[in-house]
Amino acid sequence: MRKCYLCNREGSFPDGDVELRPYGPKGQDVCFECAMSTPEHEKEAERQFEAQFEACGNIPVIGLDVGPIPIKSAGLEVKP
Repeated sequence: MRKCYLCNREGSFPDGDVELRPYGPKGQDVCFECAMSTPEHEKEAERQFEAQFEACGNIPVIGLDVGPIPIKSAGLEVKP
């Protein structure tokens, strides 16, 4: 079971009660409330998201609890 690195709440679905994202330091799981709880945590979450987003290439897929991923990793294709 995944846990928020700050509050230790269990999450991401199906059994956890909160949604977690890998936006803590070194990609640690963090819940939204903790990620936004201080300006420092919010800045770290933004840095982590941006780094993951940039690593995805031209067409990232967002909105997943694993963070942004390249479109090919999602099993999708872009057709010209």
